[in-house]
Amino acid sequence: MEQLIGFKLSKFPLTLRSIVNLEYFDGPLLSLFENEYGDSYLYSWCDVDNLYNRWLVFRVAQLTLKLYIEGQVSLHELIVNPVDGFLYSLDIDNDLQVKNTYLILPDNLPAIQGKRI
Repeated sequence: MEQLIGFKLSKFPLTLRSIVNLEYFDGPLLSLFENEYGDSYLYSWCDVDNLYNRWLVFRVAQLTLKLYIEGQVSLHELIVNPVDGFLYSLDIDNDLQVKNTYLILPDNLPAIQGKRI
């Protein structure tokens, strides 16, 4: 898995409930979650190794989510412009337990083919 530049947290600080999988291929790739206040968060699968699946988790505004669903905004735009200015990276094991949590700034995301995620 790619090495991350970020702030390691002792645990994932949010309590979120699953709403719907927006993309799915042999498992979820992009899922919509919600907190107790109705704020929307996206879980975007981004990496895997022998132990963990890595997900980027970030808050998304309702209007921006609507524009994404309508195809007017790309997932890349959502990831590099999160509402809160940062993303969480979660390493989740096969038992769906979060094992590593990082707070990451979009500028510190790994590059893919010369372009940041």
